[in-house]
Amino acid sequence: MKVVTSSAVALILSAGLVGAAHAAQSEIDLSSLTNANLQTYTDGTAYPTAGSTVTIGAASFLVSSDAGVAGTTGAIQVSSPSDSFVVPVNQTGYEIVYVLVNSAYGEIGKTVGSLIFEDSAGDTETIDLEEGINIRDHWTAYNNVAPHIYGTATYQGGVRFDAYEYLLLGPLAGNTLTSITLNGGPDTGFPNGEPFLAGVTLATGAVPELSTWTMMIAGFAGLGWLGLSRRRAIRPAAA
Repeated sequence: MKVVTSSAVALILSAGLVGAAHAAQSEIDLSSLTNANLQTYTDGTAYPTAGSTVTIGAASFLVSSDAGVAGTTGAIQVSSPSDSFVVPVNQTGYEIVYVLVNSAYGEIGKTVGSLIFEDSAGDTETIDLEEGINIRDHWTAYNNVAPHIYGTATYQGGVRFDAYEYLLLGPLAGNTLTSITLNGGPDTGFPNGEPFLAGVTLATGAVPELSTWTMMIAGFAGLGWLGLSRRRAIRPAAA
């Protein structure tokens, strides 16, 4: 009976750790870099406008304006293979990067762009944007497949934002993330797909709050007491 009680305490501790975990985030405003207003896209008026917040899973994104104009939904749009847009970041202490990336139309199997992450030491990591893999159309009328995305926010009319999660590992871990570059790919253009970047958020790993640590220590003390009580109960029987 005491063994079952010990397991129950451990389960309560585990649930408390999960519930109290939180992640610090830094949302980047892209307004000074945007060149497209998603409100003008098919059913784009359903998108939240500048100043709004989009939450997908653990990530919270700031919706930027297009060139500072109120009532717009800004995005950095790539329309040709030679296009390249650099997003300055220059922040340290984050392990995860979340991005809102979709495309205008899209054909499965096409490489329509790439994301390049660069740190202060000159280390880079390139993620190819492949239709049907990690990017899809912003509207349900075209490519709807992308199994390697983090999550989705869907709006009226069938428009959506897809979030992609990138972990800063290897050489990039621990250094200052200086920039994220959105490039066109060999298949950029109609009808293959034209990727756009609508949000960037940096995040740290989940860290237990002080109250969680207090509960955890108390729980471990409880487990120790239960174990001691069990040993004391066993010894007389064995004598």
